[in-house]
Amino acid sequence: MNKIKAIAVILMAVFFATLAIVPVAPKPVEATLWPTTPPNLPLRGPHFQNIWFVVYSGVDAEIPALKAGDIDIMDFSISPSQYEDLKSDPTLDFTTMPEQGFWYIAIQCKRHPLDVLAFRQALAYLTDKDKIISESSLAGAAEKLDSVLATSYGAWYDPNITGRSEYNPAKAAQLLDQAGFTKGADGWRIDPQTGTKLRTLTFYARVEHPHRVFSAQTLAAAMQAAGIPVDVQIVTRSVTSVKVMQEQDYDLYTAGFGAGPDVDWLYDLFEGSRPPEQNYELYDSPNYNHWAQLAKFGTDYETVKNAVWKCQEVLFDEVPGIFLYAMYSVCAYKNNLKNVVTYAPLGGYTANMYTYMLGYREGTTYGGDLKVGCSSDFTQPSPLYEVNWWWDGYVVSSCYDSLILLDPYTFAEDPWLAKSWTVTPWTAPGNISGMKLTFQLCDNVTWHDGVKLTAEDAAFTIKYMQEKQCPVYISYVQNVVDAVASGTYTLDVYLNVSSYWALHWIGSNLPIVPKHIWQNVEDPNTYQPILEGTLIGSGAYMFKDYRPGEYLVLTANPNYFRRPVDSTLSFQEIQLTQGDKKDFTQPPQIILGQTITNGTYTLEVLKADGSKAKTAAGTVGSDGTYTVTLDTTGMDAGTYTLILTLDLPVTAVGSGSVERYKLVINPWLSTTMILGIGAVVVVAVAAGYIVLRRRPKKKAA
Repeated sequence: MNKIKAIAVILMAVFFATLAIVPVAPKPVEATLWPTTPPNLPLRGPHFQNIWFVVYSGVDAEIPALKAGDIDIMDFSISPSQYEDLKSDPTLDFTTMPEQGFWYIAIQCKRHPLDVLAFRQALAYLTDKDKIISESSLAGAAEKLDSVLATSYGAWYDPNITGRSEYNPAKAAQLLDQAGFTKGADGWRIDPQTGTKLRTLTFYARVEHPHRVFSAQTLAAAMQAAGIPVDVQIVTRSVTSVKVMQEQDYDLYTAGFGAGPDVDWLYDLFEGSRPPEQNYELYDSPNYNHWAQLAKFGTDYETVKNAVWKCQEVLFDEVPGIFLYAMYSVCAYKNNLKNVVTYAPLGGYTANMYTYMLGYREGTTYGGDLKVGCSSDFTQPSPLYEVNWWWDGYVVSSCYDSLILLDPYTFAEDPWLAKSWTVTPWTAPGNISGMKLTFQLCDNVTWHDGVKLTAEDAAFTIKYMQEKQCPVYISYVQNVVDAVASGTYTLDVYLNVSSYWALHWIGSNLPIVPKHIWQNVEDPNTYQPILEGTLIGSGAYMFKDYRPGEYLVLTANPNYFRRPVDSTLSFQEIQLTQGDKKDFTQPPQIILGQTITNGTYTLEVLKADGSKAKTAAGTVGSDGTYTVTLDTTGMDAGTYTLILTLDLPVTAVGSGSVERYKLVINPWLSTTMILGIGAVVVVAVAAGYIVLRRRPKKKAA
């Protein structure tokens, strides 16, 4: 197809904004210029009543659903050929943005022969990046990477690496020969450690993205031609979640990372002391570790920038991964959606927490459903799970809040759970120069179960993440000396380091979790909030329903502390009179072909302060029908929150639903009833009087 040349205007901001205009490769559609004047979007929501995350087998399967109107927006970028198929659809709009992130071939550096630097360098020379970009489903819509950073990172990008990445099988063969991996008579390379044929390397490629599969197959073909035996296994994310992320039982893997504007993740992902769930390459280089430490803990811009450039150079030279490309994300969505936000820090995809919170459908500011296509099922929706999968992140970012929110266009720090903050020097034990962060929290925030959110929850979150060594967040909290609720809504955080990035570590990178739930959780990596009925945050949306392999539903939080003042979203209301009983029923639960009869169906009635006024356990029939009864006998008249929770142990993650209602219990003898009874009595008396008046008098005998 004819590709259109475009110039991407790329905004890079961390604590400041840097605007850079960078010429880029041809793109399938005209690029949306990054707004030099960000749109005036008040960060308030939610607007939709429900968000449906509908599960498909891959991006290709989402296209027919989008055309048919079964979904409104897709989770990932579409390919140029898919754009050609969709561009004439009058119901669709498109955005094109450069990606902040990278796709690469991850290498398990502890497994022989991949522990040999020359071997890894040879693999880099066998990688034809130009072919991968031009002939895969990307069709040229990507920037070839030499560095781990794309040019969209502006000043953080090291231009000295440009052009050092080349496809050169002859150079690869030379490196292999020099390292002792010579060819045997049969054409296969010999392992110098054993003197026998090199073992077959396991290369995992994720099935849901054709460009990943093409990358693996292209490199594998070059490896075979060079005498390196390799087995490409095209698998689902559920396989790589275990083999790569948890067990590091792999050799090569087609990986991708949605990065953010704070490039201290160069430390988090590749520094040698990082947990293997993040540094799953098991890369441990003293040279890299030195520069990564400065990139993470440098206190001024120039020191950090120099270290970031050095990190890029070492990664290129030592090859813990072969960095391939950063995509130009082309996103399709129904054009009756308004306030769709392209969130560049996480890849430029329009399906993101900002769109979910700010977006609405034309003609209806509040209410209705937003349906999001997901090219993979959920793994373990939980704020503290050991791996942050993209789709699970949809749920976490919508259900849980941070102290500070970064503006999606300027990356400026916006007050969120914290309405203000200060950063001051502090001397840590051992006469170490540190920092003190003080946050003043909003006093009108409640958890989804009605309990008030206080500084004690924030302090607990930080210390819990540190104590449990939560892999996703440990790099942000590892230098916390203490986190203290010095007042009901005042949080003090003491750090034994000073860092250019420290405010964001605590302020914008951590989801705050409720202490009253998580203080009893021993292992956050095995805890399943959906299964336990405790996926409870403070965010704009609340968990409603999950069916493995089908969908996950969030519903609007009408009590959200940053809801628009004119919001019409509310809980459905149920009115009962004291002493009334009401049955609630869930239809037969048949999931993945099984009738589920070992679940639980429970009822909670909460007072305005979040305390429990009533609880009840339900029953289940042999057909999978669940029933629970609310008995209002003995309850005070008033307004409550009614929560019905269905927990089904279908998979390790679980399944089930949560329904929330506004419950109004009227007094048995309310004023209205008394007036009504009084009126009946008056009418009856009046009627008797009339009868008496009309009765003829008896004559005297």
